[in-house]
Amino acid sequence: MDDTDLMEIGVTNASHRDRIISEAKHLPNVKLLTKSDEQMTVDQWLQSLKLNEYKHSFKSNGYSEMSRVRNLWEVELNTVLEINKLGHRKRILASLGERLRLIEDLGLDDLDFDKLV
Repeated sequence: MDDTDLMEIGVTNASHRDRIISEAKHLPNVKLLTKSDEQMTVDQWLQSLKLNEYKHSFKSNGYSEMSRVRNLWEVELNTVLEINKLGHRKRILASLGERLRLIEDLGLDDLDFDKLV
């Protein structure tokens, strides 16, 4: 979380935001999902993130395979899966890693983006 996120959830006092950010640095990092982790089930992955309460939501919305979960975007977390807690969405997205790897996943790594201008 950053200062903007805290403002968004209603922490308006600057010293409170600073303290929360300072203390949050002591929290363990979220483990990045790797290709080998796709062998784990969605339930196991959610358990590793300590987000068991979303198991039913993932299953009932068709997210039963890690290959599908890996392509989730924040808008889907919020609107489809109804994960309203910003910290939970951020934890899931942190586990999924940077969206820039999508270029690699699509096999577009040999595309020269400089030529698109």
